[in-house]
Amino acid sequence: MKDNLTVEKLATQIGSCPNFIEIVNGGKNPCEEIVNSQIKVHSPSPISVVEKRELFHTPEPWVGNLTTAKIMFLSSNPSIDPDEIFPNLTWPKTDSLDFFLNRFSNDSNRKYGATEGSNIRDFDRPILTSGISSKRVRTWMHLRNRAAVLLEKQPEQTSATSDYVMTEVVHCKSQREVGVSGALSTCVSKWFEPMLTLSAARLIIVSGEPAGISVKVAISKLSNGEVTLSDSWGCWKRWPSATGTWPASGVQLSEWIATGNWTIDDQFKHVEVKNLTINGDVREYCFVWMPHPVRSVPQNLASPDLYNPEVLQFVRNYVKRIKNSS
Repeated sequence: MKDNLTVEKLATQIGSCPNFIEIVNGGKNPCEEIVNSQIKVHSPSPISVVEKRELFHTPEPWVGNLTTAKIMFLSSNPSIDPDEIFPNLTWPKTDSLDFFLNRFSNDSNRKYGATEGSNIRDFDRPILTSGISSKRVRTWMHLRNRAAVLLEKQPEQTSATSDYVMTEVVHCKSQREVGVSGALSTCVSKWFEPMLTLSAARLIIVSGEPAGISVKVAISKLSNGEVTLSDSWGCWKRWPSATGTWPASGVQLSEWIATGNWTIDDQFKHVEVKNLTINGDVREYCFVWMPHPVRSVPQNLASPDLYNPEVLQFVRNYVKRIKNSS
């Protein structure tokens, strides 16, 4: 697969996933719940196959340059805004491919995609069907800030195209992760390894509880159970053996620091380096878990209270080491 796989081919394959098309056309498979969740998003009542082809947003491969970005932000699945201009099954493949591979642009005349620009206030705004850009997407904005800290840049100098890539373990869109659990196994088996095959990133920042659980499952499936992330990696309630902790507020963070419950060792529990065999090649990845970027819990990478400088420098050095070796 590696010799023949290109970003154009993979983006096209994910965007026109056979499972998605089968559901749109009235069929059934494990992705039924997540795909058909768009019915309520676009219309309050059942709609015809023709309308689904015209309205349903296709699966989203990734956002950014998969082959150059050194940081990957990985979450559970993309959210959906019915007012965003986004590829559907009526789009020409060339237009869909351009959208997927060149999502962010500072071209003010562009009719779709998302904005960067000369002013930070113009960044991270998707273009809507009304022809105007929306307010800044909070998740995109906060992930840009995380990347800036890791790359030791200012946010306005940090590119959502070349510096980092945003993607998911499940590529179909839904609100509030509806249908992710049903589609996870199928989506991971189809797309997770090919995506990692082409990705330059070896630093994987995983956001939130659903994404953390999904990534733990995905890694285990990819390695046939030989590689796993520790039970202390990540913080959630829906994993039976989970022991990971994360401060729920600034007050709790201060209390933990005072009582010795947020030591450098506690922080490093959410940073794990693992070797994965990707398309026959053994690669080293650093997986860092953090809360979802819009949750109101401590998560500022630059905070010396949340991250001991040694922890932050370890992650920064990991990015630099990858840059020097690639």
